[in-house]
Amino acid sequence: MKKLSKVLAVVSCAAITFASLGSVNSEAICIMIDNVFEAPEGYTEFDDKGSLQWAAESKDNDDYTVYKKYYENGNEDVLIYHDYKYNYTVFNIVNAKIDIYDSIYEKYSDKLNMQYYYRGEPPVKQPDFDVEAVIYDMYDADGYVTKDPSKMEDKYDLIMEMAAEMYDAGCITEATYKSVTANLAIGESSAATVQFKTENPTEEEKSTAYDKIQEVISDFENVELFIDAQGRYRIKTGSECFDELLPTIEEACPNVIVFSPIYTFLLSSSNVDSGSVDLLAAIGEFDGTITYGDLNADGSVGIRDAILMNKAVVGAITLNEAQAKAADVNGDGAVNGDDLNILLNFLVNNIDTLPADK
Repeated sequence: MKKLSKVLAVVSCAAITFASLGSVNSEAICIMIDNVFEAPEGYTEFDDKGSLQWAAESKDNDDYTVYKKYYENGNEDVLIYHDYKYNYTVFNIVNAKIDIYDSIYEKYSDKLNMQYYYRGEPPVKQPDFDVEAVIYDMYDADGYVTKDPSKMEDKYDLIMEMAAEMYDAGCITEATYKSVTANLAIGESSAATVQFKTENPTEEEKSTAYDKIQEVISDFENVELFIDAQGRYRIKTGSECFDELLPTIEEACPNVIVFSPIYTFLLSSSNVDSGSVDLLAAIGEFDGTITYGDLNADGSVGIRDAILMNKAVVGAITLNEAQAKAADVNGDGAVNGDDLNILLNFLVNNIDTLPADK
């Protein structure tokens, strides 16, 4: 039982690690859409986006996209796609074979000419844990972040070739490719508010101001004056004319101040993309021969397979078809905690054979 407890501790540690990563960014959202360059359902692209560059984080250019969803009460939901990344690929590297991975990547590095490369350091205390590496491109030929894919080189075939060589060498367990992904700022805004300079305006003053504001906004498109549930005058703009509208109202009504819409954004690491490609599945890394328990297809059944199965059981990852077959170690057609328990007992020699092999 001591051996099994030790293995369980390692696998549980992996589960806790992934759970905590999710809880750190509890507000993070990943919006999956068919095309990262199209407006999400219910949203329209907002042209006058200059005032929102601070939320887009792209300090050296304005090539980001703002989408808004408008509500009857004048409030808005806001999505900002920014810092577009192309050929975004993540590798999970076998810790013990990281030197092999490095040598293969070095072989392809000049041809790939990736603009960004990161590889984590091998964990000393958890030698069975994989190491993550990330590559992507971000800047066009002029050195700017761009949302125009025609300005970026498609490196899918070369990345696929490299991933196949890495898999054949047994140095990666996962490889995920996204043709394009973008950071996502999620926010909202409320309608502009009209406040009287006098503390208790008379009904006549309020009525006069209302009429004058109505007269002013009639010269602008997509602008509406309404009274909210608290009796405040609110202005729904839904257009790019607010900077011109505000002084015009205050000139016509000297006894009021107009507070512009307030934008509030979540502090999160959200992103938007058009889906991902499992490179190992795409290159047919499995030849149809299933070794039960060998989820990462490295030719042996070990703790890395148990960690991978645990991630699948807790919903942290989705196994491809071949991995799911290898994970079904009891042969009942499903992958769940029963399979994980059997695999753990197999790894500590409590059982000699996996049920599916009988």
